[in-house]
Amino acid sequence: MPLHNPSRAEATRSAYSPVAGSHGVDDRLRLALALLLAVPLVLAAAKAHGRQVRIRREAEGFMEADFRRASDPWVEALWQRDRMAFWSAFSLLGVGGLLAWAIARVAGRSLVPAPDGWSILLVVELAFAAAFVAATVRAAAELAREGKRRPEAKAWWGTLGWLALVVVLAFAQLWVVWS
Repeated sequence: MPLHNPSRAEATRSAYSPVAGSHGVDDRLRLALALLLAVPLVLAAAKAHGRQVRIRREAEGFMEADFRRASDPWVEALWQRDRMAFWSAFSLLGVGGLLAWAIARVAGRSLVPAPDGWSILLVVELAFAAAFVAATVRAAAELAREGKRRPEAKAWWGTLGWLALVVVLAFAQLWVVWS
């Protein structure tokens, strides 16, 4: 009697399935849900971050900004510092996440129950959202530390609401992936 020789597709699915025998439609549905959650997660993180940068700008007395033209030098410097902080955080988190993914693959494990390309996408997407959150927190701390004119409490609650949505979406995405 010949030994069981799984097809290449079965072997690949088994490599990333968190529970033996749980591959198939269930994994594809979970992956689709995780990817669908990625869009609002990144958009909510970007919204929270943009609000915080606007609050910071308005606290300095610059109530309007036009992204199509050169702005006041202080506003341009704020945006430059913000871009540097965001891309630095994203680079560190992205490289760290990809390194963890690679180490897990070499060890025969998987961080995400998905094919390699989707796993990399999810790791990078979570790093992107986390970098937005880190830059948002940095901007809020900078404003509080300087003790400048305090923005309305309503503005802070709006930012906290967006950050709460980011956390909920991130945990929902992780729950879908690892459930």
